[in-house]
Amino acid sequence: MSRRQNEDKQMIESFAKSINDYISNNKLTNTKFGEMLGVDEATIRKYRKGEALPSHEQMKKITMIMKMHYHDIMGYDDPTKEDK
Repeated sequence: MSRRQNEDKQMIESFAKSINDYISNNKLTNTKFGEMLGVDEATIRKYRKGEALPSHEQMKKITMIMKMHYHDIMGYDDPTKEDK
């Protein structure tokens, strides 16, 4: 597996975990979370299984709903944060 493929896999896994945690912690259903985003329940299932990533527009909505930064959801270090 190339470095890029490995990074993509880690990003997808982090995204899926973030979505799963948010839905579980807020006692939401896939349908309810989908309604919040304007997508169907099947799309949320794919996000949760790591089978799909959202479009840029959907990701903006997700970060606002979850009140998280993109970097945190995707499992990246935020390049704008200073090292401590």
